[in-house]
Amino acid sequence: MKKCLISSRSILSSYGEEFVGISARMLSELGKIGYECAQVHPPRLDARDIQLGDFDLLILSGGIDVGKDARRDLFEYELLSSAQRSGIASIGICRGMQIMVTFCGGTLVEVEGHVSKTHPISGQLSGTVNSFHRWAISSCPPEFEVLSRSEDDVIEAILNRNRSWLGVMFHPERDDSSITLSDLLEIVEIRS
Repeated sequence: MKKCLISSRSILSSYGEEFVGISARMLSELGKIGYECAQVHPPRLDARDIQLGDFDLLILSGGIDVGKDARRDLFEYELLSSAQRSGIASIGICRGMQIMVTFCGGTLVEVEGHVSKTHPISGQLSGTVNSFHRWAISSCPPEFEVLSRSEDDVIEAILNRNRSWLGVMFHPERDDSSITLSDLLEIVEIRS
């Protein structure tokens, strides 16, 4: 069985308690295709202590905007740094793609019309996807190629030219995306 490490998000209850978690559907889908998953979240441990060489895949999950949670940003930058050194495949989902872009020197810009929407994307990766993001890529790092865009020209998927790193601005683990986690894994596994 393959092993996947997934960064999790913080969820604040109405009582002010912090919970951490990831989509149960994502875990289920990954399990069905042969991945055993482990979840990590700051400050539970230092990202530099994680042995990514023990894993086949890193997933940076969605959540709060980049820049709103400095400890998670730094934690995920360190995970990517470790993924870069160990050469494991990585997928960035929504916020995770934004982390990949900023880690590699790209920049983000605020966009309108991409929160709680379903829309088509076209390019090398095409289909109908969901949209829950207020930020998009304004400058794509040169080591990434753009795989797809939305109708309003927002970059929706990117692939690193040198590593098995794929970033998508949608959530493949949700019902309203015709592009699944399995589809994304085929792309990064081909390059591994």
